[in-house]
Amino acid sequence: MSEFDAVAALAGLGHVLHQSSRTEKEAGAYFQKAEDRLKRGRSKRKHLFSLQGFRYCELLVEDGRYREVLKRSSTLARRARHTHFNTARGLGLVMRAKALYLALASHEDLRGLSDNISAILDEGIRTLQDAGQQEFHVFGLLCRACFRECHYGGKDMEGCRQDLNDAWEIAERGPMKLFMADIHLCRARLSGPKQQKTKYPWESPQVDLAEARRLIEECGYHRRDRELADTEEAARRW
Repeated sequence: MSEFDAVAALAGLGHVLHQSSRTEKEAGAYFQKAEDRLKRGRSKRKHLFSLQGFRYCELLVEDGRYREVLKRSSTLARRARHTHFNTARGLGLVMRAKALYLALASHEDLRGLSDNISAILDEGIRTLQDAGQQEFHVFGLLCRACFRECHYGGKDMEGCRQDLNDAWEIAERGPMKLFMADIHLCRARLSGPKQQKTKYPWESPQVDLAEARRLIEECGYHRRDRELADTEEAARRW
């Protein structure tokens, strides 16, 4: 097995374990093994790159390791720019924006980081769209929808809904069932609490949550189990 194939296999196993809701320690161990193998190889790279680097960042950002993700995503986008690999560059930009807005939401001290999150997201999504990678375009749209709702305190719900509708149009054609579950969950989480003041834009939060649960169970997408349970509990008070 070549060095590239060995690194890809280890990182791929880490991603599968992450999707099926294994612990950060267990899934992360395989990403770390992949990275260690990479460091010992001829490339002398310090971090996983391209799609493998993005997958590792997905796990790290969910573990709240925002500063590490900021460093890795910046490197990912910068290196991809030099190689004209637009997919990796777009993913690096969107992941950087996601780490920034989650860190701000968690009240982390980000002094010295004056990035325009909205501009980074827009550039990342355009780059992914130009690259023709539909599944990652959906990822970018979902990230921007969450940012618009969280950062603007619900004042840009029209933009949020548009991003979710655009993401659904792409995911449904696939079908991209994991992203469809994400979209159902995101709809309920972002718009459900506001239905007392504004009409829910889709059928109902309950229908979205039921469909999210069905898809999560059907696909073994247990990475979303905790988020689903938390949203279902919150929905009882809506």
